[in-house]
Amino acid sequence: MSVAVFLKNNLRNIPPSIGRLINRFPYDYRPGIGKVYRQRKSEIEAFANFTSDEKRTFIFDRMKHIVEFAYNNVPAYKSYYNDQGFNPALLKSFDDINLIPLTSKSILSKYDLEARSFAKKGRYIVNTGGSSGTPFSFYIQPDSMGHEWAHMHTIWDTLGFNVADFKLGFGGRSDIKDFVDYDVVRNSFAIDLYANYAEVSKKLKLILKKYPIKYLHGYPSSIYDFAVYCKDHDNELQQLLSKQLKGAFMGSEFPHPHYRDAIEEIFQIDTVSWYGHTERCVLAGELTEKYIYEPFQTYGYTEMIDNNGVMELVSTSYYNEASPLVRYNTDDEIIDPVVE
Repeated sequence: MSVAVFLKNNLRNIPPSIGRLINRFPYDYRPGIGKVYRQRKSEIEAFANFTSDEKRTFIFDRMKHIVEFAYNNVPAYKSYYNDQGFNPALLKSFDDINLIPLTSKSILSKYDLEARSFAKKGRYIVNTGGSSGTPFSFYIQPDSMGHEWAHMHTIWDTLGFNVADFKLGFGGRSDIKDFVDYDVVRNSFAIDLYANYAEVSKKLKLILKKYPIKYLHGYPSSIYDFAVYCKDHDNELQQLLSKQLKGAFMGSEFPHPHYRDAIEEIFQIDTVSWYGHTERCVLAGELTEKYIYEPFQTYGYTEMIDNNGVMELVSTSYYNEASPLVRYNTDDEIIDPVVE
């Protein structure tokens, strides 16, 4: 069982007074994820100062490892690579990465899930429709949480994030109790987006007077709707939040300027956004400038592939040996590629 699943099943009723203490414990030393979290944080910092040659070596070493692992341990990859006339022995340098055949959801879906997976201890299944809406299942390794949070926190750090800070979540959960529900795993108060905001406001005002909330987190459109409600119908709530908030983390949707500008103006805060997939091959954040998404090459290898004049996003997960995704075409087009 993964740490996330254990916490979800066993700590759901932890009150925020206790959750605040639990979340003061650094991610670097949390059971099950601390080692990976520390390693990735170190890699992120080091990679930023690497020379171009050092970056290419970093990427090539990880690409070669996952390709060799997939070929030797995952039947689907051995079959597919053999059909394509490719063998990992061909990989001698960074430029040889282009020899690795591209994969995609449609290609991998031709194989049974177990044929394209490896029985890593503690693996768990996830599903995505992705941009195409076609269901796709795969396994994730339990230590992926440390890998994921190391990179997400690096994005959030641009707004001064501290893991002990409370967040207000706008994630569309339908199982929220009493309009606003505390989640100790994320150290967030989740709002019931389907409830009357007047009822949400009553509960939230009581919480804000006891537990300072520093960040909004969730869908930009949902945060926008909430912000407009505060501005038009509840100035007291708007003022309470404006005094406490340090920023907003906006994910899962593109942060349309109309939404973003209103959120920043109403609460007098800054915002940050990122781009990623359920498949966990690519993660790109606004690290230096809004609407410029810089991919973490420490998270996975992200490439731009020219397909008859259309730039497509191809990515590789370095560390998911449970269901490897290697040179995986995300089916997303890149509108304005940024070349380093």
